[in-house]
Amino acid sequence: MIMWKQIAVGVALLTGVVSCASSGHMSENSPKAGQSANGLRIETLYQTAQCEDISRGGFFLVNDPYTLEALLLPHGERVASQAAGSVDFSRRQVLVVDFGPSPSGGVTSGLASDVIEMQNSAAVVRVKLPARVRADKRQTQDVSHSCTLYTIPAGYKQLQIRSQYDDLLTEF
Repeated sequence: MIMWKQIAVGVALLTGVVSCASSGHMSENSPKAGQSANGLRIETLYQTAQCEDISRGGFFLVNDPYTLEALLLPHGERVASQAAGSVDFSRRQVLVVDFGPSPSGGVTSGLASDVIEMQNSAAVVRVKLPARVRADKRQTQDVSHSCTLYTIPAGYKQLQIRSQYDDLLTEF
């Protein structure tokens, strides 16, 4: 039994080395042999249903605490300084996901996966497209504007934002 576990671990390590070597891009954030997926984790930093004050529309990256603090300042000085102080910008950056206002309440932005994937030489973040309101469904008008800020590892030469359907939404 122990031998089979050792073989499985060896195959997993070899697969990680081959996939990194074939991608042609091995940054400090690329998966390496023996590295767990925790290094590629995407973590939620801040989420709100009242994004209109901080909205820039679409997706953008924040690479320093000053920009993050200025962005979140309309939501309170404490929120802004706490968020900016909790990110190690030497190792991580902040991805803002903002799909704009929605004509119904309860629409939120979210991730399709909480781990960065590597495709060829690009790092890929998968987001869920918000569900659209059906025109034939009766409901009250409750405009909301949700957005979410995620921390992701820094240092990728190419970062793609893709939907859960693999549509390319944007790239940096």
